[in-house]
Formats: sequence, C-alpha cells, structure tokens
Amino acid sequence: GDHRDLHSFPTRRSSDLRTSPTVSPMRDVRLIGVGERYAAIVLQSGEVRTAGRALECGLRAVCDERGPEALVTEFTKVVSLERRARFEPVQALACGLRHCVAIGPTGSVFTWGDGAKGQLGARSSKQETSPCRVRALIGANAVGAAAAATFSAVVIEGGA
Repeated sequence: GDHRDLHSFPTRRSSDLRTSPTVSPMRDVRLIGVGERYAAIVLQSGEVRTAGRALECGLRAVCDERGPEALVTEFTKVVSLERRARFEPVQALACGLRHCVAIGPTGSVFTWGDGAKGQLGARSSKQETSPCRVRALIGANAVGAAAAATFSAVVIEGGA
C-alpha cells in the first residue's frame, strides 16, 4: 500500500469493529500518542482512533470478542468515547505505557487501559476496556495531560 497512509496493511474485520477510511496524516491528524503496544490519534474533527493491543485501544467490543491482547491493525474510531463525552471533540491526548488519557473541550477527563497502579484516576486499580470519565475531576476544567508507565497527570485551568 501507499506508505503515506497510517494504515495500509491488511486486517481481519469484525462485525463489532468500526474501521475507517484511510487517514491522510498530513491533512487529518492533529495529535498523536504512542504507548508500549498501541498508538492513538486525534483527527482535526476531535475524533479519536486507536490501533494496537485492544486493551489500550479502548475498544471494549474487540476485548469482549477476541480478548484484551487482540491486535487491532487499523486505526479504529473509539466510539464509546464519543458517547461518554457527549460527542465533544477531544482537545488533548496523552498515552502512557499501557493507558490513555483524553480531554474534551469543556475540561472533562477520560481514561482507559491498564489501571494496575492507579494511573486511570479511578478508585480501583483494574483494567478499563473502554473510556471512563474520571469522577474526581468532574468540574475541574482540565486543559492538558501527561502520562507515563505508572501515572497520569492533568493540568487544571487556574493551576490547581
């Protein structure tokens, strides 16, 4: 395939996997992040797409059907993030080793992936196979995020 495409290699299709047309990186991609075994992109529209290990991709349907270790070989829309974020476009994205953080334009924070060390900002340390809103940050108006192997950090407007 054309090496300028982000995903021009063959893949198996799943009835639950919503794949997208080829993305032109020069025109459509606004943000990109990578973890140990996955990558995430944010398009100009604010839509998030992921590829790699299903758990880190935030694709619950793939995890349920083929397991969290399944490989997603095309950048695939994270549909559940759109629903949970009430279709807000994602403004910021941070990829940790095995987890991801996304911020909507109103400052809402969503995380998914491996939460074994508490890096998802939830009260438990479990895996989340689809994006979940960080309840402790509701109303905090996040404007930026960073993520690493075992933690996430969020910048709050006003410096809190």
